[in-house]
Amino acid sequence: MEEYLSEFLLVLSVIGAPIILGALLFYGMTLSERRHSKRTKNSADRATKRVYAEEERLRSEKEREAASSPRALDSLKRRTGMTG
Repeated sequence: MEEYLSEFLLVLSVIGAPIILGALLFYGMTLSERRHSKRTKNSADRATKRVYAEEERLRSEKEREAASSPRALDSLKRRTGMTG
């Protein structure tokens, strides 16, 4: 009887422990995601808007430079939208 109990505990630990560990990891990851999602999303949105605004500013500067340039290639780039 004692032999069967020890085998049962071994099987339970080999099969049950990874299942419990996986469930705890899943719970922890989703809990962390819920807690940080609003704050992280807002900061990510602000950072994305900053990056796009900076790229748009640089593109506008390049277009102004190309518009005032006497070189034909710069004018072609400006008309085709290849300045940025």
